[in-house]
Order: sequence, then C-alpha cells, then structure tokens
Amino acid sequence: MIGIKRTVRDRGKINLAEPTQVRLWVKGLGVSKEEIERAIEKVGNSAAAVRKELARANRSAVSKREGRKGELAPAGVCPKNPRDRA
Repeated sequence: MIGIKRTVRDRGKINLAEPTQVRLWVKGLGVSKEEIERAIEKVGNSAAAVRKELARANRSAVSKREGRKGELAPAGVCPKNPRDRA
C-alpha cells in the first residue's frame, strides 16, 4: 500500500499522546485519564506497572474508606459489566 503509514503499536506501553489509545485504556482499566496519568508519572508507561499501581491505589482507597483491606475483582472480570456479575 503506497502512501499509508502504519505504526506498530506496543501493547505493553500506554501512549497518552494518542487520543484513541487514551480512550481505550480509560475504558479498559475503568479509571479516569487523570488516574492513568498519575500512575504513569509514578511507575512509567508500562501497562503492567500501571495496572499494578492502579490496583494498589484502589486497595489503599478501599481500605481507608472501609477500615479494612479491600478486595479487587479477579483478573479479566469487570464488575461494571453485567455479564461478569455473579
């Protein structure tokens, strides 16, 4: 294909310069863009590191709110998705 420039997207990195990627990460992680930005500032743009940081931050927020250690949904389960609810 002549004239079409394609870039290979690294699925292991979060690129905040691409609006489409930002929307997908916000939806996929279930957090705001600002929360993702804070996590990236703290741990870098590795998707795995950002997920881990967001999970840690979520557990911390839940434990502060409830006075105990919070529980997260199992990997691959989205509590906002009706199909994933028990």
